[in-house]
Amino acid sequence: MRFSSYIVAALLLLPGCDGRAQDAVTFYKRNCAACHSIGGGRLLGPDLKDVERRKDRKWLTQFLQDPKATLEQGDSYGKQIQADAKGMVMPQIPGIDDAMAGALLDYIAAGGAQPAGVAGAAEAAFSPADFSLGEALAVGKQRLANGGPPCASCHSFAGLKDPAGGGKLGPDLTNEFRKLGGRKGLAAWLGAPPTPTMEAIYAAHPLKAQEITAIAAWLQSQPPDKPVTQARTWVALLGPGGCIAGLLLMNALWSKRFRSVRETLAGRYAGRGRSK
Repeated sequence: MRFSSYIVAALLLLPGCDGRAQDAVTFYKRNCAACHSIGGGRLLGPDLKDVERRKDRKWLTQFLQDPKATLEQGDSYGKQIQADAKGMVMPQIPGIDDAMAGALLDYIAAGGAQPAGVAGAAEAAFSPADFSLGEALAVGKQRLANGGPPCASCHSFAGLKDPAGGGKLGPDLTNEFRKLGGRKGLAAWLGAPPTPTMEAIYAAHPLKAQEITAIAAWLQSQPPDKPVTQARTWVALLGPGGCIAGLLLMNALWSKRFRSVRETLAGRYAGRGRSK
């Protein structure tokens, strides 16, 4: 590690000594850690360790601020990282100016750090207990230690016994273990969710390492390539179907009553006519 990296690392350990560096730590964990590690191997994106040996800081600063425009310049390194990501391009992240880009690169050069618990969750072997605990946590049968909502409150899974298959606010997670490249990518995502909705919720209610391991184990067990579209269709038809059935039943039960009411009224009217 270069001497400058030791300086940055020391500054990061001193609270209030370098506000920009502290901001970079938080920014990285919230926006970058779900897709990139620093020395932990590839996740969705490349490992950022020694990234400045692969490309100069000027290019990296431009890339952090506008990935798509930088890749469109067509240099060989840009083409390679896009090919390794199977054509995916890193989204443009709000809040990265020259100063933040520099602070992020300093943080990366200093060795960075994964969110607490992610490394252990990515390395620990799954056990049978992990699968059962993961299901209990995901569907809400057991509360998360820090009070966060269960996965099924917003997401659906093919493996759920509930006919609805889970919530519909977020995407179906049946194939998420494979989409995120396995347990390492999924553990990084769960440790620091980068989407605005999940970040706002789980920043104050982070998952424990054991919970990340358990949920990852359960997601791995989900039936591959079987989203819950059929279950959702069935549930969607249940509402209008039940309404129609209810209306038919009410019509059958009330039809005779309406007839008897009409007959009573007709009899009264006829009686008044005879009395005259």
